[in-house]
Amino acid sequence: MANDNDSRKGRWQGFDLGGGGRSGEPRRMRTSPWLWILVFLGVLILFNYVAAPRTSQIDYSEFLEHVERGEIIGTLEISATSVSGRYEDSTGEVDFATTIPPILQGTSQLTELLNEAGISYTGVTPGGFQTFLLAWVVPLLLFGALWFFLVRRMSGAQTG
Repeated sequence: MANDNDSRKGRWQGFDLGGGGRSGEPRRMRTSPWLWILVFLGVLILFNYVAAPRTSQIDYSEFLEHVERGEIIGTLEISATSVSGRYEDSTGEVDFATTIPPILQGTSQLTELLNEAGISYTGVTPGGFQTFLLAWVVPLLLFGALWFFLVRRMSGAQTG
């Protein structure tokens, strides 16, 4: 019993991140695929935060002030609930987005104001692919992940 290490060979000897390979081979670190998914999502979010141009969210009343002062440049993009574009002030050109108040949605009041000010605008519709992803694919993936997690938890609770 002086050398008890031979009888324990191949057994788990505590917290080990390595592969427990043969002697002389470098030990390989094992990582979970969930870790790689989290790292990938983290990099994706970081890249989106750093590389994406930032639009400043302004109040609708502030947007109307920029229209009255003639600071709007380029073509505005108007959707059913929002307006986005660019204005110029003392700091330079600023990208902006604003939300149309619910009481004005569906009325021609905004377009009449823009026509009077001589500002060009265009209408935009939400992308069909984005709507499809948000409405069908994302919930399906969430339910699949929940199912996968619960099945793994229940299978671990079964006794032999």
